[in-house]
Amino acid sequence: MLGAASCHQIPSRRTRKFTIFSPYFEHLLLMDSYETQELYDQKSSMVQRCFQLANGARLIHRFTFQRKHWFKFVVLFKHEMFVILDSAFDGDSDFHQHVLNILIPNFKRVWDMYASSRNLNWRNWTTHFIDVPKQSNELDCGIYTALFLKHWKPRVLMHDVMKDEDIANIRIRMANEMMFTDHNILNDHKKLVLEF
Repeated sequence: MLGAASCHQIPSRRTRKFTIFSPYFEHLLLMDSYETQELYDQKSSMVQRCFQLANGARLIHRFTFQRKHWFKFVVLFKHEMFVILDSAFDGDSDFHQHVLNILIPNFKRVWDMYASSRNLNWRNWTTHFIDVPKQSNELDCGIYTALFLKHWKPRVLMHDVMKDEDIANIRIRMANEMMFTDHNILNDHKKLVLEF
């Protein structure tokens, strides 16, 4: 079901919960027109459920795809800040000036609509760009964003976790993990790789 793929709440160690929003969730938020009222109501219900789920979270993680580029967008409630981890663009870039002028106001608007049990004073909130390793080509933003999603926490220095020269091996490792995970039901493909 689409709603199940839109957001997931994951307990972390010490029972501090965080919620991961998928890029499909962003698509639900930004769509302006729907074929039918029923489709609009269904998608609106999914968005509402995601924000209600996130209402008790300490962190919200979103891996975001805009203009053919992946980056990580984090909401830190305790510190009243939005955090951006991007392997290609910094905060002064035209890319983020455009994207964040849409993303952050839209997030605030929908939060105020659906996550009513936690009233947030958005005037106090700030936006921070984390110093992260930068990619050396135009293609690796997805790998970097997956690593940011896997490893980043407020006190983790990503330069200690990864370097650009590690990306080729990390890409191979990630492909193997995806191919041979128990969740991959394409057994013929696994067999082809193993018996090649």
